[in-house]
Amino acid sequence: LFFLRNFPHAISLSFFLFGYRSIVPSTKVSNKNRRPLASCFTRLISPQFFSFRSFTFVGLRFCKQRPPSDFSGTAASISPTYFWTRFRRKQSPTSPRNSSPEECAALDTLELLELQKPMSADYSWYAALRHTIRKNKRTRENSYFHLATVAFDGSPSNRAVVFRGFLPGTDSLKIVTDTRSKKVPELQDNPVCEVSWYFSHTREQYRIKARAEIFKQATSLERAESWEKLSEQARAQFFWPMPGKVYDPQQSLEQDSDPDLNQPPASFALLILEPFSVDHLQLKGSPQIRRISVLENTVWKNVDVNP
Repeated sequence: LFFLRNFPHAISLSFFLFGYRSIVPSTKVSNKNRRPLASCFTRLISPQFFSFRSFTFVGLRFCKQRPPSDFSGTAASISPTYFWTRFRRKQSPTSPRNSSPEECAALDTLELLELQKPMSADYSWYAALRHTIRKNKRTRENSYFHLATVAFDGSPSNRAVVFRGFLPGTDSLKIVTDTRSKKVPELQDNPVCEVSWYFSHTREQYRIKARAEIFKQATSLERAESWEKLSEQARAQFFWPMPGKVYDPQQSLEQDSDPDLNQPPASFALLILEPFSVDHLQLKGSPQIRRISVLENTVWKNVDVNP
């Protein structure tokens, strides 16, 4: 008789405990869950404590906080919501601190590509840039662009450099530099850099994020070919005193007045910039056109965005 009389209350108590355990082991009780919890304790101390209908109602209210029915958590777990919370945390995006520099630089662009309809494969930023260079061959900015790196203190470091052409068979850009300049150790510390290139004749701007590779070995064929293409005046600059140091007239007089310009010195280096994200803006015309290209798994993806 005791079992039959208390069987309904045992069922309602199981409903309550099942729902209660579904939310307690997770993170601290939120404002959303405080009201059902307070309602439960209010019913426990009320005269309706032995009411089967009331107690079952409280248990079912907590059961609503359970994870979706299609969630396949641990079968033997007492608290599915706890494992559901852990599961959702595991599915959260990777922190930028754990990502490579290229992933961090192109993260926002990749989100744009996912949200917007990609362009046709006919557009190529590389072909567009070569066409722009030809259109602006009479202007000085055809051969100069700005290269930004990250200094050791985290601040931006920007300078104008001379464009030395493309690496044959690739879309990589070439520049030459002095290994004693600040840009070389900055790129060794963080190889991700950005090119800002504006063409006044066609009113176009290219912002190119790239990874820099430094060639300063004497056995590098590309480095030797780049040295041969320099004028004698440009070659002589690599025999000057240490860049960035306080000017010393005596040291300038003691430098070699007749250096061997046929062989590149140890201070000469070739920088290869391998692009992985390109922002192309065309200011001429109405409306203006802006296209973003991102390299993903060796394939360039393009999308139109607002200028």
